[in-house]
Amino acid sequence: MFDDFMTNIVTICKQDGARAEGIKACIQDRIHIDEALNKNMPPIVAGDVIEHKQANGVVEHYEVIDPCYYEDLHIGNHYQCKVQKRSVVKRQQPSIHNIFHVNATQANIATDNAKIAARQILNIEQSNEIEKLFESLLEVVKNNTLENQKAIESAISEMKQAVGKSSFGEKYNAFMQSVANHMTVFMPLMPQLTALLQAAPIC
Repeated sequence: MFDDFMTNIVTICKQDGARAEGIKACIQDRIHIDEALNKNMPPIVAGDVIEHKQANGVVEHYEVIDPCYYEDLHIGNHYQCKVQKRSVVKRQQPSIHNIFHVNATQANIATDNAKIAARQILNIEQSNEIEKLFESLLEVVKNNTLENQKAIESAISEMKQAVGKSSFGEKYNAFMQSVANHMTVFMPLMPQLTALLQAAPIC
């Protein structure tokens, strides 16, 4: 009965490391999954992660807060999972999606009507993803013919050294200027870079 609405394909990541791929779902405020359409699907429990790869290649991760399982003779047994997106860092700008799992442990939010001193202490759980990100940036430079290759490589190196520091924004802007004519090849990595920019300490 839900078949027409299940237009998203997701992977259920269990807490023991098991993965159930090719699950039909409908991602809205909650994630709807019909048990009848996914017969080999393991039970979903709180703490599981639902992974969704978008058409642009960006992977979203949703942590299940409450699986909300319903037994219904008329429309079939199904889940209406309450989830929390793990790939969003919020600031005063619109939400930015990324592949990191970032937890804000302290944040004072500035408003339009008052200037409030703000500082975010962010815990990036998968720090090795940062290393992979900058390796990927250098790989893009290596695999493409860019007229200012050395300048871009230098900008990437300086930006990497500034991760987690208040100077990161300056190094990010310098990198963006150096790749202004080559944004297309770097676009797949921009969500991750933007997430680091959002996580940078505020002076």
